[in-house]
Amino acid sequence: MQAVIALCHFCENHGPRVMMITQPMRSVPLATSSMSLPSGVCQVPDRDTDRPIYYGDCTPEILEDPEERCNACTSFGNINQPCLLSNDHENKTSYISTQIPLKERVYERVRNACLRSLSCEISAPHKGTTSPLKQVHPTPPIRVNALRRDGTAKEGSDESGGTDVDGPVFFGDSDNGYCFSLTFRLQDSKARGFLRLYSFIVVSNDMTYIINNYEFFLQALTAVKEKLQRRRVAIDTKRNLQTITGDDAIWNRLHRDR
Repeated sequence: MQAVIALCHFCENHGPRVMMITQPMRSVPLATSSMSLPSGVCQVPDRDTDRPIYYGDCTPEILEDPEERCNACTSFGNINQPCLLSNDHENKTSYISTQIPLKERVYERVRNACLRSLSCEISAPHKGTTSPLKQVHPTPPIRVNALRRDGTAKEGSDESGGTDVDGPVFFGDSDNGYCFSLTFRLQDSKARGFLRLYSFIVVSNDMTYIINNYEFFLQALTAVKEKLQRRRVAIDTKRNLQTITGDDAIWNRLHRDR
């Protein structure tokens, strides 16, 4: 992999969980039957007979999600449930979004990055441009009373659900890979503190790749984050991201936007 992008959530019942991961699969000949996807596993557009359905080795190494989940930290379900597939035929690359990575090595690295992004790392407040090489200073904890009981923002608080402690952070090492992380919160009247914690992470083995594209990742993922915060609804939710944003096609939009 050059890099994979994932959406993570700190579940109140199960802790940090990877909810959705988009993985690039690049050109490998598809002549052998061993590289075919399970029937009905992905939603794909009408096939052009002159083009392959997908590129790369998409054979899953992980057939069942090894972690316990609830509705709040579930998207597609296990690997045998529907996923999303987009093709860049010009560059012979497929982008596949699933709940858990297809490959074990990617799974371990993304799971570790998810845990650190939501539990350990202190992000820099996103105000203006940010450099991954600047020293990150601790920021004040979130004020729980920033929201009313109905989930609406009090005067002087950020109505998007964001706080000063949300923002980007860069971390990693050669053993576990390198990660760009952007943490953010969505208002939810049923959540603890009336906010739910999420993060976008970009994981790669190449530190230079992450640093050189830091500003691009920051701008692109901030735009997606702001879309989610604008779509959030302060109602009696069922704790799922689709309900919080009021968008049943949110997984399709995330797959396309990233």
